[in-house]
Amino acid sequence: MKLKFIHKQKIANDSWDLAFEKPEGFAYEPGQYLEINLDHPNPDDRGTTRWFTMSSSPTEGDLMLTTRLFERHSSFKQALFGLKAGDSVEVKGPMGKFLLPQDSSVPLVWIAGGIGITPFRSQLKFIIDNEESRDITLIYSNRTKGDICFDELWQQASEKLAKFKLISTLVDEIPQGWHGETGMVDEAMIKKAVGQLGGKQYFIS
Repeated sequence: MKLKFIHKQKIANDSWDLAFEKPEGFAYEPGQYLEINLDHPNPDDRGTTRWFTMSSSPTEGDLMLTTRLFERHSSFKQALFGLKAGDSVEVKGPMGKFLLPQDSSVPLVWIAGGIGITPFRSQLKFIIDNEESRDITLIYSNRTKGDICFDELWQQASEKLAKFKLISTLVDEIPQGWHGETGMVDEAMIKKAVGQLGGKQYFIS
């Protein structure tokens, strides 16, 4: 299957959204991923294939992948970020079982580090758009405040979902007036966030 590239948009320090046209009839569940094969000249030893979680929700019109681009990057990333509108990439999928539990009454604890936030973005947007009622605690760790992605969605979730709680933690460069947590996610931080540990389903990305 081929996906046609639309555009890219920088959303945080090193993070970008890459939008593709959704093929007619293409169906997936929030949290699933695609295998992307991108042939390009002189590939490095990491090859021409990567796997990306779809950060878009099935309720949205386009397919969106969110990834990071650092100053030193692979030949694959060079080719991916060199795509022009209308260019196509070869993909397989959707794949993966990192999915929402069918029982919506199960309290969820999502723990994300950096770009690991992508499946939770997909799932939370799906929950909001379908007006589901779920109990969700998201613990989201980043190096700096400038690395945080999808602030608008977290705000929307806080307004629309009665049982959504975001705990954001920074590891470095803590800004003055920061009201979130600091340091790496550990047992103490999780217990403080969720209280009683039992009776919940935990997802780590």
